[in-house]
Amino acid sequence: MADAYDFWAARISSEKTAAIDDFWLRFTDVHRRIERHFQGYSPQVNPDAEMANALGGLATDLACDFEVSELGQITLVVTAELRHTRRALARAAVWRAPELRGWRFSDVRAPVSAADAALKAIRLRSRSDGLAVSSIEPRRGAHRMIDLEVRGAGERDFLADQAGIVFATLLGEDIDQDWLGEVGAEPQSVMTLARGLFSKKADDPAPWLRDFHDEAMAVIAATRDELPDRPYGAHRMRVDDTTNFRLRPTEGDRSRRRDALQYQSRDPKLVSARLGGARVAGQRFSRFAEIPCGLKIRTGTSRLTEAAEIASLGVVLEEALMAARIGGLTGRASGLEHAYIDLALTDIDRGAEVLRRTLAAQDITTPTWLIFDEAGLEDCYHPLMPQTQPTPMDEH
Repeated sequence: MADAYDFWAARISSEKTAAIDDFWLRFTDVHRRIERHFQGYSPQVNPDAEMANALGGLATDLACDFEVSELGQITLVVTAELRHTRRALARAAVWRAPELRGWRFSDVRAPVSAADAALKAIRLRSRSDGLAVSSIEPRRGAHRMIDLEVRGAGERDFLADQAGIVFATLLGEDIDQDWLGEVGAEPQSVMTLARGLFSKKADDPAPWLRDFHDEAMAVIAATRDELPDRPYGAHRMRVDDTTNFRLRPTEGDRSRRRDALQYQSRDPKLVSARLGGARVAGQRFSRFAEIPCGLKIRTGTSRLTEAAEIASLGVVLEEALMAARIGGLTGRASGLEHAYIDLALTDIDRGAEVLRRTLAAQDITTPTWLIFDEAGLEDCYHPLMPQTQPTPMDEH
C-alpha cells in the first residue's frame, strides 16, 4: 500500500529528480567495481568512497550502505536514516533505481539477526572498537514510542548513540524511524563493568542481543494490541466517542495546526503527539494501515466560522470517504484563521480526489490544503482547491 512518503516521493522537484538520475548514472559506471570488491577480487576498491562520489549533490541529504546475502546478492540501501524530512527523497531515489542483475535496492536497512553480523554492524556504524553498552531496557514511552534505558562504560552521549544503533541494527531501520523515542544513558565505571557479566557478553553477544531484540519487539507488540480494533473508515465519528481540547494558539502562526482553538478528536493520543511536536507514525495509531492526515481550510470569507458548520462539512466528507472505502474522520477543529478536519486514509491519491470533488460540490472554494502528520512531512502542504497557494504562509 502506498503511504504518505510515496505520495510525496511522486511529487519531488524536477531538480531533485535530475540529481537522482545523475546519481544512478554514476552508480552504473562503478557498480561492477563495487560488486567485484564484495566478491573478493578488488580489495583496493573502497565502496563507501565510490558511493560518496556517486551521490554528488545528494550526499548532504542521503546516505548509502551495503548488505550482502549469503548467496552473494548485494543490496544497496539509499537511506535518509533519521532525517525524516528526506525520507520521501530516499523513497524516490529507490523508485528510480536501474535494474541490475545481482542487485536490489531499499530505502531502509534490514534488521540483522545473526549476532556476529549485528555486532560488526554496530561497531562499524558507531565507529567503535567494541560494544560500550552493557544493557538496554526497552520501555513504553510517550506517544506510543519505545524509550531505552541504557547502561555502559563511556560518555553519556556516546552510550545513547550506540544504543540507538543497536536498536536500529537489530530491529531494522523502518522500526527505528517510526518507534524509537527517548534514550537515557547512565554511564558506569569500568570497574563496575569488569565485576559484571559485560565482558562475557562482549565475547559472546548472542544471548544479550537476542534478549534485547525480543524484549523490544514485545513492547511494540503490546502497544499495537492497544490500538483500536476497527478502522476509522468502518464507523462514523460520534460526539460521545470524542475528547475535547481547548488550546491557546499563537497569533499569526499559520503552520500545521498551530492556530487551532477548539479540538474534538476520536484519538486524543494522536492529537497530544501532534500538538506536542512529537514524531508521528501511522502504525503507532492504527493497525489497519491508515494514514493520519487532514484538511486545513482557510476560513476567511468562507462559511466555516462556527464549530457546527465545520461538523456539518465533516459529516459530508466522512460519508464520501466511507462510500469510497478509503478512510474516515478522526477529528475536527476551529482556529483563528483555519478550520481543520482530521482524516485517516488508506489511499491518499484517491482520497485527495474524493475530497476535492466533495468540497467543490459543497461550494467550498476557499484555499484548502491536505496536510500530513508523518515524521518529516509536517510542513508539507498539498493544495486541493483551485487558486490555492503552495502553503498557507503564502496567503499573506
